[in-house]
Amino acid sequence: MYTFSPDALADKSPARALTPQQRKDIAAAALVPGSISPLARQTGTSRKFIRQQRDKARAALDEAFEPLPRDAEVLFYLPVTKAWLCQFVLVLIFTCRASYRRVQDAINALLDTNISMGSIHNLIVATHTQIAAIHQNEDLRAIRIGAHDEIFHHRRPVLAGVDVQTGDCYELGDYGSADGDTWALALMDLQDKGLTLDHAIADFGKGLRAGHAQALPDVPLWADHFHVLAPLSELSRYLESKAYKAIERAESVEKKMRRARACADGKRHSRNLGHKRQQAREAIELFDDVALLLRWLHRDVLSLCGPSAPERQMLFDFITDELRGRSHRSRRIKAVVSLLETVRDEALLFARHLDEKMAVVASEQGVELWWVCQVMRCEGLGARSQGYFERQSELRAVLGHKFWAVHEAVVEVLRSLKRGSGDVEGLNGQLRSYFELRRVLGDKWLEMLRFYLNHHRQRRSRRPDGSGKSPAERLCGHKLAHWLEQLGYELFAKAG
Repeated sequence: MYTFSPDALADKSPARALTPQQRKDIAAAALVPGSISPLARQTGTSRKFIRQQRDKARAALDEAFEPLPRDAEVLFYLPVTKAWLCQFVLVLIFTCRASYRRVQDAINALLDTNISMGSIHNLIVATHTQIAAIHQNEDLRAIRIGAHDEIFHHRRPVLAGVDVQTGDCYELGDYGSADGDTWALALMDLQDKGLTLDHAIADFGKGLRAGHAQALPDVPLWADHFHVLAPLSELSRYLESKAYKAIERAESVEKKMRRARACADGKRHSRNLGHKRQQAREAIELFDDVALLLRWLHRDVLSLCGPSAPERQMLFDFITDELRGRSHRSRRIKAVVSLLETVRDEALLFARHLDEKMAVVASEQGVELWWVCQVMRCEGLGARSQGYFERQSELRAVLGHKFWAVHEAVVEVLRSLKRGSGDVEGLNGQLRSYFELRRVLGDKWLEMLRFYLNHHRQRRSRRPDGSGKSPAERLCGHKLAHWLEQLGYELFAKAG
């Protein structure tokens, strides 16, 4: 029963005297069919008022049980603590490559809170202290092949070193110079951390090579084949362009000659036409000769599955001599000849190493070295070609049951042989997006950046079994904690 005060009953409008709780009770009771008139008599209000309260109750129930839009559905709740905010800032800076101002904008837009520039700076300083302590125990003994290079930011060089096998960056420093002494000091510091290379790969920077000769005189420094072949490819494109232009000039004179013949003046352009045709023939011949020589250099001399080191050296000298004989026709050919004369020994160091490895395989398998080299050259034919299967069948018939053991050993040697510095060039590409945010880098920032790049797990990788692993994990051979966990943070995990 609903009871009201005598004042409320005496009021001409009893509904005005009802409290919110009484209105709620009336609305709930009015949901029962046939209760409108009894409630009106009992409360002294009109049936219209009772229906209004009933409609409010129905609207509230409909709203409560109406399914939420998919985008508005709560997926999980996130406890935002100071430690979580610190993680969020570090992820924005290193993973999203955000500047301090962009970090402030993101936190204000998503979390409706503010963070000062000083707080971000203090967090970075504290993070560097933790990373420096981690790097004190860094062990580089597992690195066997290193790629070295320098990247320039506002005319200041940043020295970089990357493990070719795993992609781990073991050197990233702003020393203010890239001369021989600076490189020597950097490499000596790395030796103190246990760096013992079988060989290194680098371009033809004078400072880098001078520093390597001082610090690592017993470690062979191989020439990066990309820096050998890139000028040659550029020369080929240049000569091709010149040949096409010479052809266009000859065709233009031919058109003039045809118009002159129509006017009974056929001898007017004959001398010029003969001259232009001769220039076009010479340009085409020069391009064809140089392109053929460069293909030999690329596909035979510098090919992984090629002849022995002495044969490669003889072919290299032959190609250089042939280009030298044509250097009077273009200054660019002369520059390429000078490059080939300078880098020959460094560019062919891999061939000597390959010959030594093939000799070891022949000794271990009890097979003549010549047959091992034939198996290696067979791999160079391409596993999908008809010639590959034909040659492999011939070798299997000769070597018998030893063939597959020799084949696996040769493939392993070829897989482990690295001749290019593509890893350090790839690192330089990643660094560009970070360097654009800062005018002055500093060793502290570079050390933190090196830590992140080494411990960030890559979703995809071209290396065998490299997906989902960080370069540091590939280097040490076992799983490591997440880079945020290594800094002392606890990663967020959804409940249940």
